[in-house]
Amino acid sequence: MTAMEPTPRMTPHIDLRANLHVEPDLLLFLSGAYMISAALFSAVELGVFDDLERSPKSLAELASALGVPASALDRLLVVLHSLGLVEHDETGRHRNRPTASALLVRSSATNMCSFLLHQQRHIYPLYGHLSAALRSGHPQTSRWSFAVGSDDRDGYQTMIRAPEECRLFLEAMNTAAAGVGDVIAARVDFSQIRTLLDFGGGGGQIAIELARKIPQLSIRILDTPQACAFAGEVIAHHDLGERVSTVTADFLGDLPGLEPVDAVLLGGVLADWDAEQRQVLLRNAHRCLRPGGTLLVSETLLDETNDGPLLPALLSLTMLVGARGKNFTPSEITDIVRDAGFSDVRVFHNRRHGVRDLVVATR
Repeated sequence: MTAMEPTPRMTPHIDLRANLHVEPDLLLFLSGAYMISAALFSAVELGVFDDLERSPKSLAELASALGVPASALDRLLVVLHSLGLVEHDETGRHRNRPTASALLVRSSATNMCSFLLHQQRHIYPLYGHLSAALRSGHPQTSRWSFAVGSDDRDGYQTMIRAPEECRLFLEAMNTAAAGVGDVIAARVDFSQIRTLLDFGGGGGQIAIELARKIPQLSIRILDTPQACAFAGEVIAHHDLGERVSTVTADFLGDLPGLEPVDAVLLGGVLADWDAEQRQVLLRNAHRCLRPGGTLLVSETLLDETNDGPLLPALLSLTMLVGARGKNFTPSEITDIVRDAGFSDVRVFHNRRHGVRDLVVATR
């Protein structure tokens, strides 16, 4: 363990890493919360916040700039005002409030626009068919508008066949993974770790954070050609190409001949797959590690009693509609890792830091 502790994220008033106690007023709000989500999604998609960031505008000016009827836009703006995201001055000109400027404007370094559009295009449509998923036990990804010929066997392959959707997904996953690498760097002793293989590293967010925190670390991201190409752009942007690289391979298939590494990272990957696929994934990770090497598994864990908290419960439900995996309790993931041949399994709960939990084990 290192002396440095990661900086906690800001905790929302509704803490998704805890359980909610739903009273009648909250139940009424939750029953229509999808309407707020849809309003946010549309505002980002239309570019409302982007345009207001360039300059404050009247309703008529903003409607003209966006190419939408003023009578329709007015209703959306009332919602955005009520959420505290925009405001207007005495002349009626609308402008962004600080939260919108920081999180909902595409030019902001801290924006969440891709994550919101991912929710709109990839997750929101699947939850409209949650009952079908519950009745069948199968994902509903064939219902995506871009899922031509999909049979739900592999939503990731469906995404790959739609390049724009795949890029949006990778951008969103980088947003979702923000802070995870920093927490791993603070939790784990990297003094004897020089090489790391990041299975399913996607857009490269965790690898980049680890590389920044641990100067001696060399990282290879192993993923699909599409993910590797995207990650390569992000790595180049951060000028980390000398220490972070990519290798195209299927981590559920026969891996190319790779030199054994000191550590393998499964960052938000293990929970996406069914039991048989998890065994293959962990077996491949085991083969890639040198004896005594370190396995790092980053996931959002359920409580041991399997009755919450809310965020991993919702993520597990998302696995039902969109993939074939599930989220785990600490005991479940410990047993899965041990059964794959790993020892000295330790679980670090990172709930107060606002990011995924961490499982560390030894080959």
